[in-house]
Amino acid sequence: MRYGMQVQEMNAVAILNLNNFMPQIARAAFQAAAQRWGAAYIEVTQSLGNFHPFWAKAHVPLSCHTRGFERVLQLDADMLVAPDCPSPFTYAPADKFGVVSTVQPDRLVRHIRHFNIAKWASHYRVKGYTRPREHLNAGLLLYHQGHHEALLRRWQTHAETGTRRPPCPMPEQFVLSCLLAENPAQRHWLPWQFNACRLPSGVVPHKAYIAHFHAPRRRPLGVIMRSFVWER
Repeated sequence: MRYGMQVQEMNAVAILNLNNFMPQIARAAFQAAAQRWGAAYIEVTQSLGNFHPFWAKAHVPLSCHTRGFERVLQLDADMLVAPDCPSPFTYAPADKFGVVSTVQPDRLVRHIRHFNIAKWASHYRVKGYTRPREHLNAGLLLYHQGHHEALLRRWQTHAETGTRRPPCPMPEQFVLSCLLAENPAQRHWLPWQFNACRLPSGVVPHKAYIAHFHAPRRRPLGVIMRSFVWER
């Protein structure tokens, strides 16, 4: 579903919101941000095929939902955008694929540090990345559907069909991490503040621009978001 669509808008903010997962506070923040950034707001609420939600994320690009847009900022439904968040579209050149590393200040994720890269690279038939920092967090993806079409389609070919949870932890972001590591000239690292992930303490940094309240969560997502206070 598209909101605020205008002819001159060539950028879009796209959210995959299956099973009405997203709290209204997040939707309002996404819509306000898209308006500030001069982008259309797209909310994908229907299944994109016979995929687990991890891999459903890979099928938002180049779909009927994003058709007609050049650049798409794809965000997870469990994120909250600050009212003063600058436009990520201005932080990456149009021909670059904007991503944020899962390795952030005070956050070297244990499962990334001990991730069996060789095993899963062999499983998905990709060349594994060499440094933990190259493992991106797929909560934020900024791509150009023209410049990155070949890479996006290649990403989609690795998706396992079926709604069962894949054996690889977060397989869609592992595969995309590997594909971008193979093509580093296409990759552009955005500041961690645009996808601030939970620290080992369980706290999401309050000085972020986009806070990512990913699982596991101890309270309902809406409650967490409503109690979150931005700091500057």
